[in-house]
Amino acid sequence: AVVSTQSTGERWMVHTSADLPVISKTYDIPTCTTLTPTTKIISFTNPYSADKTFRLKTNRPDLVSFRDSEVAVPRGQSANLSLILTPLALSHPAYILVFVNDVNQKCEECFALRIAS
Repeated sequence: AVVSTQSTGERWMVHTSADLPVISKTYDIPTCTTLTPTTKIISFTNPYSADKTFRLKTNRPDLVSFRDSEVAVPRGQSANLSLILTPLALSHPAYILVFVNDVNQKCEECFALRIAS
């Protein structure tokens, strides 16, 4: 038997937009030619008048990880962020973002890593 139903369908239109974060500094990094991970040190300064803890994130966890994913930085002081780069063979350059977030995951600073191919 064939059943025919009549129903009113609803349609929704969703509009979203996203902007890239403001990049405070870009680092050019040559491709790692060894089979072991390499380390890149980036200096970060706490601009606040209070001690703060920052969390590190990346858009490419397959290519970069952190020695410490969380770092406490005294007020007005600098800390070294240790990035561990995965050895890779690239056919084209990679562009990696490193986010320095507060404990509520608000982006405080963003660095870019440009890995040459």
